Amino acid sequence: MTPKSLFLSDLVQRNGEFPLSVSLNEVKSHFPLHRHDFIEISYVVNGSGTEIINGRPHCMQPGTFSLLMPYQLHEIYADSPSTISLYSCGIDMGILGGAHTSGLGLDIVFTHFGEGLPPFHHFEGEQIKSMRLMFDQMYAEVYGKGLWGNVLLRSKFLEILITFDRVRQASAGRIDDLDAAALTSHKRDVWKVIEYIHQHYQEDMTLSDLSARFHISAPYLSAILKRQIGETFLRFLNEVRIRNACSLLVSTDMNVSEIAMEVGYSTFSSFSRAFQDQKNMSPSAYRKLRALIPFEYIPTEP
Repeated sequence: MTPKSLFLSDLVQRNGEFPLSVSLNEVKSHFPLHRHDFIEISYVVNGSGTEIINGRPHCMQPGTFSLLMPYQLHEIYADSPSTISLYSCGIDMGILGGAHTSGLGLDIVFTHFGEGLPPFHHFEGEQIKSMRLMFDQMYAEVYGKGLWGNVLLRSKFLEILITFDRVRQASAGRIDDLDAAALTSHKRDVWKVIEYIHQHYQEDMTLSDLSARFHISAPYLSAILKRQIGETFLRFLNEVRIRNACSLLVSTDMNVSEIAMEVGYSTFSSFSRAFQDQKNMSPSAYRKLRALIPFEYIPTEP
């Protein structure tokens, strides 16, 4: 199955300098295989089932918290006849490179998440209620127009993340305070590389260029990119370019050749091949199809 890609820019809620989306969703049988260009956290309110992250399944039940990093493959199966109700929260991947943090240390929290620890935790007892309350508050704030809304959203989001990682680390017997100076530079740099690709996809770019820019050997950079996003550098670059080409095909009257140049392809033929590989159709066919089906993903609103 070809995984569907979801993008933060497609979601309804955008909050200025702190791009964040929060929705309350239902999975009645199966939410198909997909991935995002953003970080997602989720929290199960009702129902039960199975979540599969990068091929590894775990059960879902009220109180299950999950963390998905950008481009990790992900799907959910609800137990029949159960319907899973869960909060889903998407946050701009720029926080991995230090953007949007305003001193709150979100990048430190993410880069400290331990290798080998599960990307989920089952809260129990009173912790289920307290975590649910934090998600309720964040959900209300993202749709509200109150003063200091972005500040409250940042602090609530960070509180939720720290609560999750604290109990997860404790479950694994890790109780020492985390030291920002102990971060390995390459672990943090891989997210800076990914963000750089997102920002400069229109430019000529090779793995060797990135290797020189970030002072990481090309073979090692290739390996850590593959490990983090499950794709080669070139395929990932093409995915980012084609995603932006799709937006231009739908929202502008630019001709296809102009769009090819705009998103970074030097020839129309290379653009056409990459587009066919990503979307299984030509750019012109995609434009016609999206004229008939203008929206692919609409999250639940209150």
